Amino acid sequence: MTDNPAVLYALSKVFTTFGKPFALRGLSLFARIADANGQSVVSEDIQAAVIMNLELFVTYVYHSYQQEIRRNSGTRKNLEVVLRFMIDNGSQTAAAMMEKL
Repeated sequence: MTDNPAVLYALSKVFTTFGKPFALRGLSLFARIADANGQSVVSEDIQAAVIMNLELFVTYVYHSYQQEIRRNSGTRKNLEVVLRFMIDNGSQTAAAMMEKL
C-alpha cells in the first residue's frame, strides 16, 4: 500500500488539510514511507502535487513543533527523512528547511 503513489498523494492531502491535529503521527508515517521506498514512490504525473502537499505539511510541522523537533531525536530524524525524500524529488523548500535544522 505504501508504495502506491496515489496513496501517498491522498495521505499528503489529508494531513495538509484536516489531519493537522495528527501532524506528528503523519510525519512518522511519511518518514516510514520515504525510508522504505525512497524516491521511487512518487510517479511523475503526481510528483508536483505530492511535493506541494508535503511542503505545506512539513512547513506546518516545522513551525508548530519546533520545541518537539529540538528535544526529540526521533521527531527530528523523521523530519530529516521526509525532507531528504522531498529534496530527492526536487523540493527547494525542503532544501532550505534542511539547512535550518
